Amino acid sequence: MIEEIVTTQYKEKITMAREDVVLRIEEQSCLSCREYDAIFKEIASEYGRHIHFYTINGLSNDVPGIRPDSFPTVVFYPYDRVAYEWS
Repeated sequence: MIEEIVTTQYKEKITMAREDVVLRIEEQSCLSCREYDAIFKEIASEYGRHIHFYTINGLSNDVPGIRPDSFPTVVFYPYDRVAYEWS
C-alpha cells in the first residue's frame, strides 16, 4: 500500500518509523511522475510487507533535508536513518 502524506506527518511516518521507508516526492502535473506510477505500485506490492511506501507533493510540502532537483525523486530511509536519494 502507498500512502500519501503531508509535511505535518513527516516526523511520525518517516523519522519515527520502525521499518525501512521509501518516499516518492512528486508533483501532481508531472508527466514523468505518472509514468513511474505503475513501477512504484509494483515495487510497493512486492516489498510492502517489509517496507513502508509513501508519496508527498513536493510543491506544496517541504521535505526536511531534501531539495529535489526534479520530480519524481525517490528517497530510501533505511531503519538506521542514513537517507539515500535518487532523482
